[in-house]
Amino acid sequence: MGDSRAYRFHDGHRERLTHDHSLVEELIRQGQLTAEEAEAKIKGEIRQYAALAEARKDANAFLNDLSANHDDQHPFATDDLQQLAKTKGLIVKTTEPFDEKDGSKEIIVPAKSLHVLFSLRDNDPDDKERALLYAPSPLLGENAVFVVGLQKQFPSQLQSLSEVHDAVVRDYRAVKSMELARTAGENFASAAQAGLAQGQSFDAVCAGANVQPETLPAFTLNTPSIPSITNRTEFTQLQGAAFNLLTGQASKFTPTDDGGYVVYVKQRLPVDEAKLQEELPAYLTKMREQRQVAAFEQWFGREMQLHLVPPVGEQSQPTS
Repeated sequence: MGDSRAYRFHDGHRERLTHDHSLVEELIRQGQLTAEEAEAKIKGEIRQYAALAEARKDANAFLNDLSANHDDQHPFATDDLQQLAKTKGLIVKTTEPFDEKDGSKEIIVPAKSLHVLFSLRDNDPDDKERALLYAPSPLLGENAVFVVGLQKQFPSQLQSLSEVHDAVVRDYRAVKSMELARTAGENFASAAQAGLAQGQSFDAVCAGANVQPETLPAFTLNTPSIPSITNRTEFTQLQGAAFNLLTGQASKFTPTDDGGYVVYVKQRLPVDEAKLQEELPAYLTKMREQRQVAAFEQWFGREMQLHLVPPVGEQSQPTS
């Protein structure tokens, strides 16, 4: 299921009755995007999606051609990709050596796809066809599709401290910075609880702790996202924390991947009755559809059990 738009046509005019629950629509409502800018953004995303779909289709066709006429008697070779690309007028690029932890700067793909590359082999005795030289399917990145083969595999080795010194120092600083940030966050949360209990304002507590608060745009439990928080999971956690507080209360410190936050509820805005009346029919329709789907799934599951799972007394017994 997904959101659908509803329009009313009357006297040759079209009027849109619903609102999209999307980031673009939210940015328009907040005045951060005009309708024209939103249209351009959506068209750009559609073009990029179409281009990636075409690239993926071409990459699959390329892999099919690469796999043709190869078997145990005619195994793959490391230069097959280069030779085929040359016949098609394509350029093959060889990346700089990389490991699974840090990844490649030239092949930007999700970690799961990157893991596929480290399952490639050049000398597997059971792989007489040498098919493990190439990734079995294209790797889909955010802006590109990759057909990948193994050129050379470097054995793992222990590096000397002088070789990894800068990386060790960088990692150590990152860990210590995170520890210090979380300690500071927990201390601030305790100070906020104590200060508010003594009648101080949240701004005064922040000033005393030398903390600069960030004011977020108004949101509800149904708001999908806000521009200042791009991580959807973190925003969902923040929504839950905020709506469990009363006005004038502050939350405990919540750690995140890059630090953490303390939520303070400054005020709760009254419901806009006009907007409520406008959006209520669509909301009720959506809720009704969700409950219909839930009821159907419950009925379907029960029917599956009745027709596909035999009663206990009729279940087959093991034979010997």
